[in-house]
Amino acid sequence: MVARLEPDGTHDTGFGSDGLATVGYGQAQTNDFANGVGVDGQGRILVGGHTGEGFAEEAGYELAVARLQGGDDTPPETYLTYDGDQPPPSSTRDPTPTYAFGSPEPGATFECRVDGGAFAPCTSPYTTPPLADGVHGVEVRAADRAGNVDPTPAHQDVTIDTTGPDTAIDAGPQGTTDAAQIVFQFSSPEGSVRFECRLDGAPYAACESPYTTAPLGELPLTFGHE
Repeated sequence: MVARLEPDGTHDTGFGSDGLATVGYGQAQTNDFANGVGVDGQGRILVGGHTGEGFAEEAGYELAVARLQGGDDTPPETYLTYDGDQPPPSSTRDPTPTYAFGSPEPGATFECRVDGGAFAPCTSPYTTPPLADGVHGVEVRAADRAGNVDPTPAHQDVTIDTTGPDTAIDAGPQGTTDAAQIVFQFSSPEGSVRFECRLDGAPYAACESPYTTAPLGELPLTFGHE
């Protein structure tokens, strides 16, 4: 009888029946039998012995690796999240983004890396080292108690952008105008931006180019954008 135990000393119920498995022993030359049992570093049972069919021809000791009931050679899966259960963002202003991760495999351990570097042990949540502006790759892989490692680590590309975009007013009146409403056009050299406008120091509000003001009185006007 062979048992596999959890770290706390209880039986690992995923192994055999209630944590136990039976290995047959015997001496009859006509039967298969085992005369040595061990456990390797991956939790596999190593059974040494002879096969009954080849016993008469076998002069030495035949070693067989037996994956008994509950043997695990399936690599674990790894999932990656950000800020709770939300999908990781594709871009952020934070140069040290933090990721949460896990695996359906109980007792799994994890390794992380950034930009193809060496994997290193990590725990969830994981905060990256400071990253320069640009695109970076974050990877996490799980390993189970049997030593199987996820061959397809969870991966996320993230663009770090800590620099604010430039904005230019391309068209609009300067000096004095007798128009009751004024139209401004503006742009930014950076793609995928949004704009906010304000008049005379009022709070900024979302806007688009071209921007037409509300009817204006005869007062000095300052137009701002960001």
